[in-house]
Amino acid sequence: MVRSLDELRLQGIGLVTSYDGKYLDAPEFEPFFEEANQRKVVAFVHPFNPRATSPALMEMEMYRVVGFPCETTLACCRLAYSGFIEKYPDITLIFSHVGGTVPFLWPRIDYTYQGDLPHPPTHYLKRYYYDTALSDTRSLMLTYQRVGDHLTFGTDYPFKKEHVTRTLATIDGMDVPSAIKQKILAGNALSLFSKA
Repeated sequence: MVRSLDELRLQGIGLVTSYDGKYLDAPEFEPFFEEANQRKVVAFVHPFNPRATSPALMEMEMYRVVGFPCETTLACCRLAYSGFIEKYPDITLIFSHVGGTVPFLWPRIDYTYQGDLPHPPTHYLKRYYYDTALSDTRSLMLTYQRVGDHLTFGTDYPFKKEHVTRTLATIDGMDVPSAIKQKILAGNALSLFSKA
C-alpha cells in the first residue's frame, strides 16, 4: 500500500477477499487497515479464486459461476457484521460484480444478524460501492434500489472485450435519471479517486 500510494502515486489499491484463508476482518489485518484509514484509502476488492475450497467448484467451472460471487458476498457480510466501517470510517471499499449476491440476500443479512452494532448490517453495506461487472439491467436495478447510486463502472475487461459494450448497454437500460447513469459511468469513480 505504501509503495502504491507514495512511490507509484496511484489513487487507490487493490485487495482480494481473503489471504491464506483469512478474510479482511481478521485481526491480523488491523495494522494494515489502521494505516489505510489514516490515508483515507480507496480500495477495490475482487474475489479470491475459490477453486481450492471445494472439488465441486472445479466441475463445470463452478468456481467462476458460483465461487466468485460467494467469495464476494462472504467478504461483504463479514465486514458488515464485524463493524469494519465503525472502526475504519475513512476507508472506501468498492466490491466487484455488484457485491456477489449481496443485493439478493439483503433482507436475510439483517434478519439473521445477532450482534450489537449500532446499526443493522445493511446500513454498512450501503456505505460500500459496487461495480457493474458481469451484471444485467435487472440486477443493477435491484442493487440501485438497495444502495442508491453507489455503483461504479466495471466490466471484467480484459478477459472479454465484449463485456465493455454489454455493460454500457446494461447501464443504459436502467430506469434511472441520466444524471445517475453518468455517476455510474464515470462520476462516482472520478469523485472517489480525486479524493485519494
